[in-house]
Amino acid sequence: FLRHRPESSTVKEVWTLYSHNSDIGKSSSDYPNDRITIYPQNTHWLGKMRIGLDTLAEGTTANIWWHQSNLETSTTRIEKRRNDSDNKAFDFGSDISGSAEFSDWFFNWQWQVSAREGVSIDESEYALTSSVPIYKLRTLDASEYNTAVITDVSSVFGNFAIASGGRLDWQHQSNNSVDVTSLNVSGYTGANYTLSAHWNASLYVSSAFRNPSLTERFFFGETPRGTVRGDENLLTEEAINTQGTLFYNNANTKASVEVFHQKINNYIERIDVSDDSEPGVRTLQYANIQNATIRGVTYQIQWHPSHSAWQFRVSGAWIKGKNDQGGAIADIPPHNQRLDVNYEFSDFRVFTTLSYRSSKRDIGSGEREVENIVTADIGGEWQISQRLRLHAKWKNITNQLFYSSTDEQAAFAQGSNVNIGATVLL
Repeated sequence: FLRHRPESSTVKEVWTLYSHNSDIGKSSSDYPNDRITIYPQNTHWLGKMRIGLDTLAEGTTANIWWHQSNLETSTTRIEKRRNDSDNKAFDFGSDISGSAEFSDWFFNWQWQVSAREGVSIDESEYALTSSVPIYKLRTLDASEYNTAVITDVSSVFGNFAIASGGRLDWQHQSNNSVDVTSLNVSGYTGANYTLSAHWNASLYVSSAFRNPSLTERFFFGETPRGTVRGDENLLTEEAINTQGTLFYNNANTKASVEVFHQKINNYIERIDVSDDSEPGVRTLQYANIQNATIRGVTYQIQWHPSHSAWQFRVSGAWIKGKNDQGGAIADIPPHNQRLDVNYEFSDFRVFTTLSYRSSKRDIGSGEREVENIVTADIGGEWQISQRLRLHAKWKNITNQLFYSSTDEQAAFAQGSNVNIGATVLL
């Protein structure tokens, strides 16, 4: 990682990052009896430049960024075959943004342009005892271009603050034989009211959208999960969101509770369409499942006693997701609660975390049931100097055995482990 921040220049910051990994094993519950998956190569090159454009208008800035990636995957299906794939993509884009004030109103704007070029996946299949491929084919060859204009405006009138904004988004996706163009509009309106010196409340209503990804729309090939099919005719997800929040704040305590409700049309999910006549052969299909509703409550309380080195934080979430038929949708996390305790003195900090994740029986496609689990971590940091910091953490102290998520492919979370490190600023 390299970064440069000129002291006096139109260019405010430039950074680049290069990452290369070889022969990384995939953690999965299929290992080692059903499938063994490794990533022979995983390479990324990223960069970003931030530019100040005060000569055009005060507060105007621009960004240019890119991300070149290459991921190789090799999946051995025990006593059957091996499937290799080579995934490549080049993402790049830029944006320009600014702000202005008109009377009592504050206005922000941004124009974004982005693209994904050379998004390709080349797949090969081999017999376990042969290095000559049975077949080679390209399972994805696509590109994507996107541009968007975003604006928002806000103002404060006594105890009442209001904000509103919108986004106009155009996207074009292509796989050399099919072209799909989407035009979407989204927006939000929110208000915050100061109830007293320590209490305030807010309410936001917004619309949102998510276009199908290139993989969801165009991919058709083998993955570590099995055969996956995209759907060129997928519809854009659209949602209406409502969120209400109550805040409390004084010298020693900060707290908030948030209630939200999200109605999603054309929800995209990966469903199992395997043919029962072919045992052991799994086929997954991206599909719109009509509509879905996600709702929940989150909270957090932070307490820092006066003239004390102790700090406490309690947080948690209850979230549910259902489709129109009352069935569970995937990727809704189990209910969870967490307690963080910190003690700071001089240049040393000690912290501990106690986490509870509830069981989950109501699961969606591609998920498994999980049991409730309690885990504990402890650690410390020592700031030896302005340039040197030592840190250590003991995670999963009681060595609990549990799945890392409800995903049916998820492996067990890491057992009891100790991490020790140092951070040096040059």
